[in-house]
Amino acid sequence: MGSLRLLRHVVTLSFLAALVLRWSVLPRALAAANAAASAARPPAAVEGGRQRLRPIRLTGRSDRQLQLAQQALPKQVIGTSSQRRSRGKPKKTARHGAGFTDLVKELTINPRVLIGEIAVVVLLSYLFEWAEHKATHQYSRRGRETGLEFLNALFKEFTVLGFVAFVIFLFIHTGTFDRLTPRFLVKGSIYSPGHNPLAATFETVHMMIFMLLVVFLAQAAFMFFVAEGITRIWSIFERTEAYGTDPESMESMFVRAGYMQRHLERGSTQLYRSFMRPFELDTRGAFYNRYSKEHLLHRLVLWRAVRHEFMFPARNEPWDGGRGQRVSDPSFFSFADYLRPTMGKVVLSLIHIDRATWTLTLVLLAVPLYICNIWTWVPSEVVNCACAWTLCLVGFAMAAILEQDTLLLTPPVPREVPAILQLFSGESMQKLRREKMPGWKDRPDLEHHPSPKGAPPPRLGLARALTSFLSNKGYSRFFRALSFFQAVSVTSLILSHLSAPVSGKLELIAYVLAWVEWPVMLMVIVPTLIRRLTFLSVIKKSKDDGLMAKVVMQGKESLLRDFVRLTQLVGFERRACMGGGLMVDGLQGRRSEIQMVLHGLKKYDHLSEDEQGEISLLFAAWDGRGSGIMETREMWEAFSTMGVTNPQAAVQNLIRLLDFDSTGRISWMKFKALFGLAVADVPKEDKYLDLSLAYEMLDTDHDGELTIFELSDGFERMHIGIGLDDMANLLFMHFGIAKPFITRAEFVQWMVAVSENQTAEEEH
Repeated sequence: MGSLRLLRHVVTLSFLAALVLRWSVLPRALAAANAAASAARPPAAVEGGRQRLRPIRLTGRSDRQLQLAQQALPKQVIGTSSQRRSRGKPKKTARHGAGFTDLVKELTINPRVLIGEIAVVVLLSYLFEWAEHKATHQYSRRGRETGLEFLNALFKEFTVLGFVAFVIFLFIHTGTFDRLTPRFLVKGSIYSPGHNPLAATFETVHMMIFMLLVVFLAQAAFMFFVAEGITRIWSIFERTEAYGTDPESMESMFVRAGYMQRHLERGSTQLYRSFMRPFELDTRGAFYNRYSKEHLLHRLVLWRAVRHEFMFPARNEPWDGGRGQRVSDPSFFSFADYLRPTMGKVVLSLIHIDRATWTLTLVLLAVPLYICNIWTWVPSEVVNCACAWTLCLVGFAMAAILEQDTLLLTPPVPREVPAILQLFSGESMQKLRREKMPGWKDRPDLEHHPSPKGAPPPRLGLARALTSFLSNKGYSRFFRALSFFQAVSVTSLILSHLSAPVSGKLELIAYVLAWVEWPVMLMVIVPTLIRRLTFLSVIKKSKDDGLMAKVVMQGKESLLRDFVRLTQLVGFERRACMGGGLMVDGLQGRRSEIQMVLHGLKKYDHLSEDEQGEISLLFAAWDGRGSGIMETREMWEAFSTMGVTNPQAAVQNLIRLLDFDSTGRISWMKFKALFGLAVADVPKEDKYLDLSLAYEMLDTDHDGELTIFELSDGFERMHIGIGLDDMANLLFMHFGIAKPFITRAEFVQWMVAVSENQTAEEEH
């Protein structure tokens, strides 16, 4: 917000300056120009006893009027550029003030030009500032510190480029290049009087570097969004269950890959499993085997093996710093959220180009420049194409080495498929968090499969290597140099087309192939490099205790958002049943059940990606069997602990509202529609009322103050796994001070801010 206030001050001062020039300097300049024009005119003719004056237009662009305006203005305002220069060494003030002279001339001719230009500049500045503020607010709301660091680095680079452009502007318009050109360039070569090639080439080189950095930053921005997509895939891996008939379960993936079969015996409802062949974790999960039917399975098993060793280490390993410490509370820990900042640092390291990268770039650029200079018959498009695909091959080789290093540093999984499923059973995110979420208190553990009698529990093996081909710093430097060379290649393609259009069939084919290499690098090789560098950083470095504690606290804060959503769901049922019938948004009766589901799904799509992920996590926790159908008992027990008078009737009302298929159950589609209707685009008055009623339920002594002990006891009654210390930390995180108790208004403000991922300062 400080930058927006600064922008408003700049706008005000700019228009004040324009008004001062318009009504102070310009009237005097116009009056002087009129006086000079009157003195220069011949005597007026006399017709009929009256003088006839010749009209003069002060808004034209004739040379005569420019000359009159220039002579009328004071010398100290215009400068001495209009005087005839004496021979010999020019004076230092010969060109000073020339830019302002031209400005005053233009104002004399048409004062609206300056005001229009100021308005355009201010508008562009406002748009740039608005985009920066919008992006910053978006990442702040979602808690993406890495995204904020990326934006800061991005705008810092643009600021540096703008400062360099300003310095070049000063050098050109103060005559500095005019004084430097004779010292560096010899007359008769490319230097001639009246033309300054040094200024022109210097400005051209700056524009080339500016374009290079713009392309480089565009690549970095694309890599950042690629990293966000990788994080979403890892979140899916973290929620993948080991057992179950769901098509996305690990067991179903082993069945599709041919490692096991499932069948039902005649006259029995029990599912029998038979295992066909052993599983070997190898390079079939590498990027160059992306079209293999086992590619996704190998990637999933590799990721879950790294996650298992990180969260439940069985022994001290070299990459764990010899400590082997476990995660403090695995129920609230998200390994994907832990990897996100690490991966963000990998992308951020690409933006800061050091001197070594610049030096190496200049040295390697000498090779294609030498080829173009010596072998003039070789088209530049062919050279660009050869350089581009050489970069692609180098990136492919390095990505393959990284794949092999990651595979060797990962503890191997058991070869028997039953042992793999048992190893990862109960470790999905929703299974770990299931005991801490509201709902059924004594819910059964449906995914636990004990080992055969007398057999030890499965465990991961020892890693086959302790070191990688390069260190983490070496890989990062190579990745940064590769990205910078790629930006140089793309910039060369742009400049070659601007300088000389492509002509000839061979040149056109080479030019198109050079452009094709860019998306191949960004969409195939770069994601692999980002994933594997992130894995190496996690495997080889010690665990970050501060980051782990932060991720755990974010998981506990998500339970508060689940509480707010359930509170809104209770209020939604209450409002829908007002008047003795079910009605939502004008839809009533059994015929409108399909329209109600469609309306709810449409509103669900308006929720943010993080909100949708937390709602799906709640459904997965309530769908203990993984059948896609929610356990109804989960919801009515949650309603019962929240003070609902008749929880079973309330749940049946919600089911009847969306029961278009007459099953009497809540599927995932109905669950999304239900929470879309209850949570998305809800009026603030309804949300405040629901939270106010929840406050009364938690305030057991009804004294108007909700103590931290009442909060902790209330959440314990609702089977929400947030203890007394966690509640104190969450209150401190929001308010910034220790809060032994909160009022009704503070409770509502806190819950609203938590549901919108805001702090107390951001809300105000």
